[in-house]
Amino acid sequence: MLAITLWFGVLLAIGALALLAGGLRQLGRGLAHPDHPDAPLWLVRGLREVLLVICGAVIGVGAWLGSEAVWMLGLVLLAEELYETGVVVLVLERGRAQNETVSCKTA
Repeated sequence: MLAITLWFGVLLAIGALALLAGGLRQLGRGLAHPDHPDAPLWLVRGLREVLLVICGAVIGVGAWLGSEAVWMLGLVLLAEELYETGVVVLVLERGRAQNETVSCKTA
């Protein structure tokens, strides 16, 4: 069982590094170009990936320690952040689509 937990932690760490790199890149792009129409989406998606890394780290620590309470904390945080940022992305994408439709009709 210890070997499975160790491999799970290693794979989680590798995936977390990839997500962290992508998330920081999107956050940086959103902050570097605040006037771009997609900047809010870049910021929210980048923040979402960074939060996934944090939740993954909590789940990994829970697996490493063998603590079900820490596992559950990580899973609850993960579910809440996915729901919350998903709603924000949905609202931003719908607003962007409506703005494009309005600007096409007025042109």
